[in-house]
Amino acid sequence: MGVGLGVSAAVGLLWGALTWGAGAMAQSAPPTTRDNVLLAGRTMSCSGVRTQLDAALPNYGIAVPEQHLVVINPRLVAQQPSVVQWFVFAHECGHHHVGGNEMVADCWATRRGVADGWLDKSGLKHICRSFGGGPATETHPAASNRCANLDRCFEVAFAAHRNAVSSPAIASVDVPEPSDRTDSANGSDAVSAYAPDFESRERASPTAQMD
Repeated sequence: MGVGLGVSAAVGLLWGALTWGAGAMAQSAPPTTRDNVLLAGRTMSCSGVRTQLDAALPNYGIAVPEQHLVVINPRLVAQQPSVVQWFVFAHECGHHHVGGNEMVADCWATRRGVADGWLDKSGLKHICRSFGGGPATETHPAASNRCANLDRCFEVAFAAHRNAVSSPAIASVDVPEPSDRTDSANGSDAVSAYAPDFESRERASPTAQMD
């Protein structure tokens, strides 16, 4: 989930802050809030949740459940492939629907991507690459575990979507339970942000993250 206030305050920090200065903040446009957001040519929205664009956010995106808000840094996500931008948004939206567990939010976003037609196997590779190959941290599972979980979720979601198209009566599908799901740091039931590159917080010019 993301950098927030209270639990939310832990949220944004969970994804690891980027190195940024007061000068960059001063030059950023003030945050704007709306019902949907245009990312890489696609209008994205999250049911019952508003979206805030904040170029000073030190992550790609965060979820702030108590404020019914998804916050996206448009400057950072614009540097990523289209499918990663959409996944960042869906992942943060997922936290509002399935809680703070990162693996389950990944799975929710995968299911949405398949259902909405913007996620295929080649897109999974871009998303997996955005995780940065990092080890597990106090707030996020290891990138290899997240990638394996994405593959499992995709297979289930794709099969369900294919069945739904051919037989609408069986359109329902449950989010598969991640093999290493926890309720703490690696699963994260606190607010969280999208954090692809877990080591970015230590770099001088780090890659952004999502909570």
